[in-house]
Amino acid sequence: MATITSVSQNRFDIFALFGQMMAHVRVSLAQWRAFRRTYDELNSMSDAELDDLNMRRCDLRDIAWQAVRGN
Repeated sequence: MATITSVSQNRFDIFALFGQMMAHVRVSLAQWRAFRRTYDELNSMSDAELDDLNMRRCDLRDIAWQAVRGN
C-alpha cells in the first residue's frame, strides 16, 4: 500500500516574519532620523528666512515629513 505525505508550502515562517518586521523598523528609524535632521534645520532658520521661503513655523513638521516621505 502506498501512502502520500504532503507538506504545505504555506507554513508560518516566524523567521521571515521577524526579518520583515526588522526591515520595517530599520526603514522607520531612517525616516525618523531624516525627519529630525530636516525639521531641526528648518526650525533653526529665522522667521525672515522662513518668510522668504513662504513657510510658516507652525507648518514645519508637515513640510519635513513631506520632504522625507516624498509626498
